[in-house]
Amino acid sequence: MKLPYSWLREMVDGLPAPAEAAAILTMRGFEIEEWSSPGAAIQDILVAKILDLKPHPNADKLTLCDVTDGSRNYSIVCGASNMKAGDCVALAQIGTVLPGNFKLEKRKIRGIYSEGMLCSTRELELGDDHAGIMILPPDAPLGQRLVDFLGLNDTVFEINVTPNRPDALCALGIARDVIARFEHGEADVVTLFYNRFQSVISQIPTAQQVVPAVFEGAEVTASYDYEPGEEAILADLLPRNVATQV
Repeated sequence: MKLPYSWLREMVDGLPAPAEAAAILTMRGFEIEEWSSPGAAIQDILVAKILDLKPHPNADKLTLCDVTDGSRNYSIVCGASNMKAGDCVALAQIGTVLPGNFKLEKRKIRGIYSEGMLCSTRELELGDDHAGIMILPPDAPLGQRLVDFLGLNDTVFEINVTPNRPDALCALGIARDVIARFEHGEADVVTLFYNRFQSVISQIPTAQQVVPAVFEGAEVTASYDYEPGEEAILADLLPRNVATQV
């Protein structure tokens, strides 16, 4: 299961840096198979806007783009045709190293220098589309790093959740265990978790609602004794003992 560090940080107060968070997850029995940063290879890509377009004088299929990042303008030769003046785009400046270890250098394209590159999603390894350049929302802030605008400046954990922990196959389930270990030891974690996420938990269907046919005419019993008030809370969270019996 993939879990962004930023999601976990929103649910766990004072969560430490990704490396220490990974150690906590491992101690809770969640093996971290790997972690990665989806925006690591495109840290220097900026949000920019196309001010003007005009045909390349020496090539029918190329366009000269006047582009700004809010602080300076660039003259860029582009081979795409899906953009127009006013579009916000992903700009790679001269000297930027793109995915694949490709360093962008200032060079002439059909006799005219290009001062950067307008990137497609495939060139940034954000998708497979290479039919044109990446067009961003019109309110994208000029000069901001693309990874910050897209929320890609994050760490993503690849977590191996064992078959006996179906309750941990979601961000809330993982957060519950981290809260137990990191914030409050093992003290009253069910109540702590329920109080913090009551509005979210109230929308989670019970096991009977998810698979009514399984429970029709069947008697489901707990495999251990609950403290007063815990049984209803755990039922809302689709606890592991019920899921195992199903």
